[in-house]
Amino acid sequence: MEKEKVLEIEFMQVWDKWAWKFVKNNTKDIIYSSVDKTNTLTIVNGVLFTVINDNKTNINEFDMLNDYSKTKLEEFVNEINERYGIPKRWRAIEYSEYYFLGSHMNILSNYEHYDIIDNERYELGNYFKTKEEAKKVANSKEWKEFWAKVRAGKIGGDE
Repeated sequence: MEKEKVLEIEFMQVWDKWAWKFVKNNTKDIIYSSVDKTNTLTIVNGVLFTVINDNKTNINEFDMLNDYSKTKLEEFVNEINERYGIPKRWRAIEYSEYYFLGSHMNILSNYEHYDIIDNERYELGNYFKTKEEAKKVANSKEWKEFWAKVRAGKIGGDE
């Protein structure tokens, strides 16, 4: 499954060095280190550090990188995204068909227009790529238990 990246860095070559900047950094709750033979790259609370010869220093966007350091930083970003990337949910492209469950647990389809109702179904999770996916949810124990709790007033009631 494709994942949404939590960390993205953009590079620009300046003579024989590389300038870089964060273009996306959703790593505030991540602590992760990557070690190679010469140094360690670590991200803590959205801040990038390097440890070379036991000296921990903050790498900031004003630091210029050589080719080797750029490659190591790219590898580190790929590791972070592979490990902590957020699975992307499928969504139909405009005018394509998707499926959802109707009020009688019947499987219905609609064409994506990115309008209010399409967005509501998507956000709710009542939005499927195939009839089979919708049927699997409709027949699931969790779905039936959810509606049993609603009927019993355990969800959405006055309690």
